[in-house]
Amino acid sequence: MQKQNKALIRTAVIVLLLILLAIYLRFIGNAGTLPTFAGLVRSFIYIGLFGAWGVSVWRRIVQKQIRRYLLAASVLIVFWLTIRTIKFHLGMNFNVNRQLWYAYYIPMLFIPLMALFVALSLGKAENYHLPRWTAALYIPTAILVLLVLTNDSHQLVFTFPPGTDIWTDKSYTYNTGYWFVICWEALCAAAAIIIMLFKCRIPQSRRVLWLPLVPFGVSLLYGLMYIAGVPWLMTLAGDVTVMQCLLYTAVFESCIQCGFIQSNTGYDLLFPVSTISAQIVDKNYNVVYSSFSVSKLPKPVLRQTETGTVALDRNTLLKGNAIRAGFVVWQEDVTELADAIDELKANQEQIKHANDVERENYNTKRLISQLREKNRLYDLLQQQTAKQNALLNGVLEAYCQTVEESERKKLLAKAAVFGAYIKRRGNLVFLGEQNKLLPAAELSLCLNESMQNLELMGVICELTLKLEGMIAIDTATRIYDMFQSVVEAALEGLTGIWVHVSERTGDVIAHIEAVSPANLSAIDLYGIKAVREDDGTWSLTLRLPKGGELE
Repeated sequence: MQKQNKALIRTAVIVLLLILLAIYLRFIGNAGTLPTFAGLVRSFIYIGLFGAWGVSVWRRIVQKQIRRYLLAASVLIVFWLTIRTIKFHLGMNFNVNRQLWYAYYIPMLFIPLMALFVALSLGKAENYHLPRWTAALYIPTAILVLLVLTNDSHQLVFTFPPGTDIWTDKSYTYNTGYWFVICWEALCAAAAIIIMLFKCRIPQSRRVLWLPLVPFGVSLLYGLMYIAGVPWLMTLAGDVTVMQCLLYTAVFESCIQCGFIQSNTGYDLLFPVSTISAQIVDKNYNVVYSSFSVSKLPKPVLRQTETGTVALDRNTLLKGNAIRAGFVVWQEDVTELADAIDELKANQEQIKHANDVERENYNTKRLISQLREKNRLYDLLQQQTAKQNALLNGVLEAYCQTVEESERKKLLAKAAVFGAYIKRRGNLVFLGEQNKLLPAAELSLCLNESMQNLELMGVICELTLKLEGMIAIDTATRIYDMFQSVVEAALEGLTGIWVHVSERTGDVIAHIEAVSPANLSAIDLYGIKAVREDDGTWSLTLRLPKGGELE
């Protein structure tokens, strides 16, 4: 704090001494002592002061928009003083001097406008931009500047005596355009002052930051005294242009000093009270600025941040980044993050255990479901083949009780017929659970296997199956059931059986002929009637929709 105050006081003393020197040069120049030399030196002093202030603004101001406006004001002031110096001290002709005089109004019109833009931007964020409508304020300013610069062609701003060959700023009168120029300057300046007054009031308080208002008050007082022609004022500060430029600059600088305009100075005040644990170090990691909350660390530890983040302990990370002429190093408290990670790990373990239990429960339920499904299918198969199972058990009991070998072979062949049906019927049941269609070849396999076992009993069998593609599972099941019903009814005296399956107009026609002395008229499956032909052959026909054929 003391270091910053000393630098500020030193700068203020130097500026004040240079201004006093410029006033002294004006005094001796007006007294006739080296007027040209004194005037040039005085101009160079002011040009140097305002130029240096513009450079400092560019380096200090954070808000980009305000920085551009203040720099523009500085350039306009330097431009104004430069053309004044050329006009009064470099001996140009009357026409050039008149044009230089007209050019005064470029900064005179644009500096108040820049002040208005700065006032509108005060207190805004670093990347704030003025609304687009404010750009329209350039239009009347530019029109008035052009009106002054072209005065020779219309004399709407300054009127020169008629018949005068040489027009100078010594003999003229004001015309209507001049008052437009003055009103616009006053309007912009007044708007800037009013906006500044409102923004100088601290929110939620009656307090006002008076520092920016002091130069305004001095400017108003100076204007009144200048109009009144106070003698001592005219002697010491009679250069109204320089005084107004100084007071404008004082207003801007006071806004910077009281914090209205954000600047990147005061690091030695910022870091001690900063809420972050940070340090600014030089290239050799010597600490330049440090906050009160930072833990002191040796240089080797600070250097490790060049390669990445350093974990000081479970709850603290050390990070760094390169800046101009050194590094910024900060300590980051990650206690909440570490606690959150620990909690996540605990939750992960808990979820993993819960998932394992859930997985076991799921596997158990799936196994139970599979067993239930198998039991259901077995029950369904048992239900649909109950008659054949009973016949098979009877044949097997007879086999066990029979001693004669030839009879035992017949019983085994009969058992094979029932077993083949039970097996193939079960296949149809399982296939029907997966799909409602099956290849026609599956029906052929069922009938062929049953016929092969019938041939063990000496039965002559023949199968003709003219089907292709897919058929409905229910159609195949009914044809196979009809075949088994015929076999069971005619088995004792069955000598031959012929099965013909074909397709006609989208339907499946199953025709069975059996040669047996048994009476097959009792067969009443699916509404089919067994018809005995003249030659003693039993004939049965079943017509069913093929259904579900795939192309």
